[in-house]
Amino acid sequence: MKRMAQGWVVAVAAISACVLPAAADEPGAKTGGTSDYDAAFVSQAVPEEVAAHEVFSVKITLRNTGTQSWGSWPIRLRSVGPENNTRWGTSYILVRQGRRVESGQEYTFASRLRAPGEAGQAAFQWRMCKDGRTWFGETTPEKVIRVKPAPPPAATRPAATPRAADGKKVLGFDDFAYAGSFKLPRTVEKARGAFSATGIALRPTEDGPPRLLVNYTHPKRMLFEVEVPDPVKVADGGHGALATATVAKVWGGLGMPADGTRGIGPNGGFVWVPETRVLMWTWYHGYKTGAAPPVLGATKLGDDGKLTYYGPWRVKAPHGLYKSYWGGVVRLPEDFARRYTGGKTLALGFGG
Repeated sequence: MKRMAQGWVVAVAAISACVLPAAADEPGAKTGGTSDYDAAFVSQAVPEEVAAHEVFSVKITLRNTGTQSWGSWPIRLRSVGPENNTRWGTSYILVRQGRRVESGQEYTFASRLRAPGEAGQAAFQWRMCKDGRTWFGETTPEKVIRVKPAPPPAATRPAATPRAADGKKVLGFDDFAYAGSFKLPRTVEKARGAFSATGIALRPTEDGPPRLLVNYTHPKRMLFEVEVPDPVKVADGGHGALATATVAKVWGGLGMPADGTRGIGPNGGFVWVPETRVLMWTWYHGYKTGAAPPVLGATKLGDDGKLTYYGPWRVKAPHGLYKSYWGGVVRLPEDFARRYTGGKTLALGFGG
């Protein structure tokens, strides 16, 4: 669960703009190209017309005519006319991560783009760029795409109330009411909530208000508990009236070595098992390229503050390579488990 510290946390990635020579948006222009980095246009598959806001596929094939290979960084195919415009939803298309385009090879930049919101004629043109500064190779021929008005939304019938096999109504959003929100502390022993990834688990107490188990991961791991304050409803996007939860106990950094990695620790879902005082947790990798190693771990939180680790248990990657993936764990109700999972009460889910 990300962006937990102070309501919404917005991360803005700054990407340096390429400096485009004055005439580089002309078809076939090669101003600024070098023998090390050069490119020749081969072909492109681009639609003649699209609807406003439509997401559509394009393919642009170039040949590497320089002496240096192209990798996913810092080489990018960038929009021109004008430079780095986001007319089609983005200003660049990457070489697929893990792929290198050697001298003499052709490569097809394939992506899904989004059409402008206004109807009319729109130019479509791209050129290679290195290091965010150096443009090289031929500019793709300018393609003028007709953007037609978006079709009116189709009339929809009110959805029927979902029913289970026994006729009971399936729970939906209308069955819940927003009770309110509260804030988590900005930092806990120098571990920051901003950019941290964590699960949450409610831990009832015998002699006080319930506590919430939370884990910060940046710049270091830190598991702690907070006392749940009275929730306050957010009004008009304002968070000033929300109470900040009080830290009740700090457990420290959870982590264990695993199969030659730097060590793994919780950054995904949490499940608290009160009968055994065990916290079930998942670890995922948000950047890895390769075979995915999602992991389930468990840590017993002793009354004396001692942490006892179990696992980790790996889930075999079903197929292929992963750019990144996230995962969680949830406890299933026993009645549901008896009916549908053969009594198994722990469920894992990963995606990427």
